[in-house]
Amino acid sequence: MSLDWQFLNIDPSNIITQCGSEQIIGGYNKFAKQHAATKLLQLPPHYRLKISLNLYIIDSWDGIEFFQVYVDQLLVYNVSYSGLDGTDYLCGQGSRKDSINQISIEFDHTGLTVFIYLTSTLDDNALDESWGFKNFKLFLFLCPPGCLACNSQDRDVDCNTWMLAHSSYTELVFGNFITDGWTIINGDQNKWQCHTIPTICGKEKCGIDTQLRLTLLNLPVHTQMRIKLMYLRVGTWEWRDQFKTTVDQELIWESPLTSLPNYLYGICDPTSLDVLINIDMVFPHFLSNPTVFFLNNLDGPYADESFGARDIQIFIKRLICGDKVVQLYEECDDGNLLPFDGCFGCMFSCVDGCSVCQDMICLGCFEGWIYLEQEYNCEKQLVQETSYNNYQMQCSDHCLQCNSGICQVCENDYLLEDNYCVQLEKIDLYICGDQIAPYTLMECNCDQNCEECVNTICYSCKSNLKLLDNYCIGTCGDLVVQESEDCDDGNDTEFDGCFHCHYSCPLGCNNCEKGMCLDLCLPGFHFMNQACSTICGDSIIAGNEQCEDNNTQEYDGCYLCKFSCPINCYECFEGTCINCNIGFQLIQNQCSNVCGDGILQIEEQCDDGNEDSGDGCSKTCQVEIDWICNQGNDCAFVKYPQLMCEFIEQNNQYQYTRIKFSQEVQLLSDINYQDAIELSIVDLNETDYNITILEVQSAQYQVTSDVEYILQIQIFTNQLQYPILTVTLTEQLYNDNLAPLVNTVDYLQLNQPNYLSTQQVEIAKTVQLVSKVSFLSIYVLSIILMILGNALSFWGMLDALQQQSYLKFINVLYPQTLIIYFQSTELISMQSLLDSVANLSEKTSLLKSPYIESYEKFQFYQVNADITEGFKAEILVFLALFVFYISSLILERVISILEMSSFLQGFPKFVRFLQRYQRKLNKQIKKFDRSFIQSTLLACSWDLIFMAMLELSSNHDFSYYRSYVRLTITFIILIMIFLLILQQISGVITWKRQNLDQYWFKKQPFFLLIKKILIVSVLVFYQREQIIQTLLMTLINAFYLIYVINMKTTEEFEIQIKNIIMEASLTLFTASTVINWDILQRYFEYKFIIIVSWVQMFFLVSVLILYLLFELHEIIIQIKSKITKLIEKRISRHKSNEERQTQNKENGLQKENLQTQKIIFAVQTVNQIQIKQ
Repeated sequence: MSLDWQFLNIDPSNIITQCGSEQIIGGYNKFAKQHAATKLLQLPPHYRLKISLNLYIIDSWDGIEFFQVYVDQLLVYNVSYSGLDGTDYLCGQGSRKDSINQISIEFDHTGLTVFIYLTSTLDDNALDESWGFKNFKLFLFLCPPGCLACNSQDRDVDCNTWMLAHSSYTELVFGNFITDGWTIINGDQNKWQCHTIPTICGKEKCGIDTQLRLTLLNLPVHTQMRIKLMYLRVGTWEWRDQFKTTVDQELIWESPLTSLPNYLYGICDPTSLDVLINIDMVFPHFLSNPTVFFLNNLDGPYADESFGARDIQIFIKRLICGDKVVQLYEECDDGNLLPFDGCFGCMFSCVDGCSVCQDMICLGCFEGWIYLEQEYNCEKQLVQETSYNNYQMQCSDHCLQCNSGICQVCENDYLLEDNYCVQLEKIDLYICGDQIAPYTLMECNCDQNCEECVNTICYSCKSNLKLLDNYCIGTCGDLVVQESEDCDDGNDTEFDGCFHCHYSCPLGCNNCEKGMCLDLCLPGFHFMNQACSTICGDSIIAGNEQCEDNNTQEYDGCYLCKFSCPINCYECFEGTCINCNIGFQLIQNQCSNVCGDGILQIEEQCDDGNEDSGDGCSKTCQVEIDWICNQGNDCAFVKYPQLMCEFIEQNNQYQYTRIKFSQEVQLLSDINYQDAIELSIVDLNETDYNITILEVQSAQYQVTSDVEYILQIQIFTNQLQYPILTVTLTEQLYNDNLAPLVNTVDYLQLNQPNYLSTQQVEIAKTVQLVSKVSFLSIYVLSIILMILGNALSFWGMLDALQQQSYLKFINVLYPQTLIIYFQSTELISMQSLLDSVANLSEKTSLLKSPYIESYEKFQFYQVNADITEGFKAEILVFLALFVFYISSLILERVISILEMSSFLQGFPKFVRFLQRYQRKLNKQIKKFDRSFIQSTLLACSWDLIFMAMLELSSNHDFSYYRSYVRLTITFIILIMIFLLILQQISGVITWKRQNLDQYWFKKQPFFLLIKKILIVSVLVFYQREQIIQTLLMTLINAFYLIYVINMKTTEEFEIQIKNIIMEASLTLFTASTVINWDILQRYFEYKFIIIVSWVQMFFLVSVLILYLLFELHEIIIQIKSKITKLIEKRISRHKSNEERQTQNKENGLQKENLQTQKIIFAVQTVNQIQIKQ
């Protein structure tokens, strides 16, 4: 099930559906009106195609609605279907019947590529009627080996003479499509894409007056030319509009192309009228520098009539001497290279010595040859000349004495026979009794090996010799080499080097010495290992070969160059069967079994004595699906188990799929079944992915079980947008009735790989580190502000930043860059903050909670759906605050007691220190009022609301007491939130008495709380609706941003700026996540999604950095204020000291003056007394 398929007018992201127990392409609510599935494939040289598929007809087809299959320009399948013909419900509407139809189509085809187009004439939506398909298979009838182009009638010698002279525009990928080669006149030179199919020219690119020209140079000698191309016809071509091809200004081919139907729905765009046409033209041609033109006589504008082209190939037919086909420049062709046999080098030839040869008939001879008129032959003349009375008489060669040209005496070792001297085999062989003894009188004695000789007649021979024709000769075959023998190998085998005790050449050898072949072999023999041997399979019948069919197929009439009978043949002659075995019939020289005769043959899986299908044994004697036949004729219906693959989830860069079966299955061989699972990803090298098999329940030997395997898949490339996983089982599995799997191969569409290069991962981790440092820095600065007296700053900052941590729960497939970044946002939540301080969950058994699995993105981040897990963090927060408050009260009371202690009365400075600390402590206790608790609740409200909503969406087992506890906590939280809302609503009636801007600012916590409730509700309750979830969150953030912008206040301007920055970043982030929707993934390349993710990360990190700067600014102001107060305090104290010193001086002067006055008054008093006296 390869999703290299392209689809018209339908989203391909979830095109694979479940129909009954099968996964199919399309199906219910998928393929219907105006929908089509297409595929473009590049094929090896072939002459015929066969297509098979399983077609699913779903719901109410009307009987006049057709399923259609186009292959290039041909409508090869157009059959109507009716919903009334269905047998059972599969996957459509429950009240209607569906059907599965097996389609098989076979047709001629020779193009380099094939465009397959599956569609229907349905006129209603997919809810009412639909279709789907599975097990699409394409079979090729290939050309003979070595052939680049052929048709169904071609033999090897017919097609292997085609040579590719030019090829262009054959690439399938638009990015690799090269436009060089042809010159385009009056048209667009650029490439164009029609429904992912790249072409030169194209819709509205080329049309009226456009010409395509190509000149080929220095072509080898040839007799024919063949031009193949795929032509894209677009628009409203009329009957008089024609496509033309000229070669060297000669019209080769023209056709209006209007008789060919358009595709039912346009491929270039939904309203387009178009069709791809495979054209193949063959014509005589022999010029070496031809110029080819593609022309047309279109008369309308490009918008109405246009065209495109691709897959242009030009072949030439070469001359091959020896193919037994007389072609141009050849006088003859006898298929061999033997001279003087009438045809040599594909030219007429005559016998050796012929000087005038015409049509293989010799009409004259060279000098030294005698022309035999009766035989049209030449005979070599071997003569010597003698002169007699100026008249030259010619004697035959090797003649010593001749009279009037008639030889009378021959040279030594030659015998006079018919006026010619013929060489003798033995120089010692003389004829006794011819009354001629030119050399010796011993010629009439008996053979030297004769033991009893009388009057030249031998009566007996020496031992080991036998008498034959008055000669004593050795016994050939006794392994003893006698004088009359060259050799003796003890056998009568010919061509083994010694035959009849004389040296003989091996079979096929033309030149040998003493039985050993030298190097010259006869045609059809090859010199190997010092011998001439034939090679079976070289297409030449020689030596002991009876036939040659150039293959090693047994039972095809010729096997290993010996005649062989077809299988199951009883009697045959030279590979041709005459009679077959019982139970078989002779069809086209093959003995085929007689299906339906009740006799089970080797080729038959069953034979129940009839030719009816549907009873378990089909009309071709094959066991039907979901049937088991015992002994070949006892068939019972048993549902076959089925291999099923399904997608589970995608976790970051890992994708998880499941292999399972529709029934319990078992192994019938004792093996580790994991080794029998072959996994691959279509169009990917094995180095580009890693697949790990995790056993859930393995297949067991002779024990049925629910077998299941989990596959963990990691893909190391983004080359494929939607990879296809292929699962192949090399070992069959069986159910408890020994029924085998109905399929051992399955396909599964995977999600888009979430893969980053090493460099991108490092960059993302760097951004994550910046984010973590920013978070921690903001925490530290907020704590410093708390120490400096701004206790609410920490809660406000935490409340604002927590919004970022919830963005990761948006249920879209984030790229790995954002997944890495979101790991840093875990520092923001209250739960993570407390866990980072102390891992109390693991150290305190009282705080442990059972893990309840969540769903979708919450499951991905392993969020515990048990509310008690998250609520304990909030309890710890408020418990810590309560302990702090009680401790402060106790400490204040202790200080009051110490102040009144008599023991400390002797330490006035320490008492004053305690009094100062008591005043500060009282000041902090007064701040710990209801507003402080409210601020704390608001800061924790993100987690509280999230826990409550997640608990409400979880399943509950009311037989377990913890369910009641969890729901009680949930309702307590909701009541607290409701009370907070009520408290914030107070004063709404009197808002007109206040300044509107001040009212909006004071009610900001209320609007923020409403926003939190809405955001968390959308995240939790719309977790499975990514489109609605994203749109609602964007809308909520946008409305809140508008509110923040319109909230004008001069008192808290800095807070407003921070809010605007935060809300703007959140709005932009949620709006930009639309590119991560499943339905839009196919429209964006993964590189583009990564780029957008960098921009999104920039938004979020920028907010953190700006918040950090604001906090630094606030700290600087606070520190500056503290320093200013300290300086003022010191100056005030210094002034106070100076005033005190001045006052003391004045008091001293006053005392001195008073003392002086007292002295003066005393003196005056004494003087007065003395005067009175």
